[in-house]
Amino acid sequence: MSFESELARGIAVEMEHTSDPVIAERIARDHLAELPDYYTRLVRMEAGALNDTVKTQRVRLLDVFVIGPLMVAGGYALARRGSPVWGTLLGVFGSTTIVYNGRNWLRIRRAS
Repeated sequence: MSFESELARGIAVEMEHTSDPVIAERIARDHLAELPDYYTRLVRMEAGALNDTVKTQRVRLLDVFVIGPLMVAGGYALARRGSPVWGTLLGVFGSTTIVYNGRNWLRIRRAS
């Protein structure tokens, strides 16, 4: 990518932090003096973070719809087989897993 296009990208990014285009350009030039592809790297890094969020969200759904319910069912089975304390604990942990991961999934979904 050319310096001019990298600078234009940098000014656009820095305008998120200031309303003065001169300051934004100065900050962008400072970044580009240190790393000529600073803003290209920034875009790649943000894309990677988004991919990590998507993967994390999938794991949360797995916890909500598979792991948590299996823990609750296992707790119920343990309680019926003569281990009410362990069965109750497993059921509580399963329920907590469902609620905790479900709430976090919704919170992140709404934020993105």
